[in-house]
Amino acid sequence: MVLEAYDLTSSVRISIRFAQERASVGEVVEAEVRLPEATGLHRLEIVPDRPGVVILGPREFWVEGSTPVTARFTCTAPGRGGVTVLLKE
Repeated sequence: MVLEAYDLTSSVRISIRFAQERASVGEVVEAEVRLPEATGLHRLEIVPDRPGVVILGPREFWVEGSTPVTARFTCTAPGRGGVTVLLKE
């Protein structure tokens, strides 16, 4: 599953590809994050989108151009859960 964030006020598009569509409580999920048309160096921050989502590993990445990075997370409670990608620089 691929999600793309589109913001008319932004000059950078963010693409998130999840390794699987659904996961069980406690199961580790990987998300590939890219800036498909970006050039130069950008800083991304990965944050939980709700309580109970835990980021595993780095939360902050420096990305060169469209090079992908992988974020890992899990949920400690049932229900929808995921991550939000913040473009910091």
